Amino acid sequence: MGNVVSNSSCLISLENIGHIDLLPKCFQRVIVPMAVSLETGLNFDWLDVCQVTQIIPPSLNREPIGAGEREAISLAFQLQKAVLLDDARARRIANKLGLKFIGTIGVIVKAKKLGLLPNVKDLLEQLQDVGFHLSSELIQRALAESGETE
Repeated sequence: MGNVVSNSSCLISLENIGHIDLLPKCFQRVIVPMAVSLETGLNFDWLDVCQVTQIIPPSLNREPIGAGEREAISLAFQLQKAVLLDDARARRIANKLGLKFIGTIGVIVKAKKLGLLPNVKDLLEQLQDVGFHLSSELIQRALAESGETE
């Protein structure tokens, strides 16, 4: 299970479909930097706000990413933890730093594997209904990884 640092998108997306409770069930501790706390306005007893002491090196931050993503990556690097990211640019930066990352869909698949969800397909549809962009390739990969077929 382990600890994970989160940026805003995963928190907001899961909150929008009524499944934010998956995070504390999938991870021992969910940590967010102050920028993410301010962006989301979410306050749960399982959500730990932690101070970033060192922002990622500017040489790795050439791609434009939001403050929450920048602080989440910095905090994950500082704590040497995995980070929840959906944005491709942010993932490239995390990859350059050697960080493991997982996205919202990965959390849903993980929850299914842990027996917390009966299926992944319903949540993928709910995410699309609230404006979360999912390519057909990502949908197929998530369904296959969770043992479901379309």
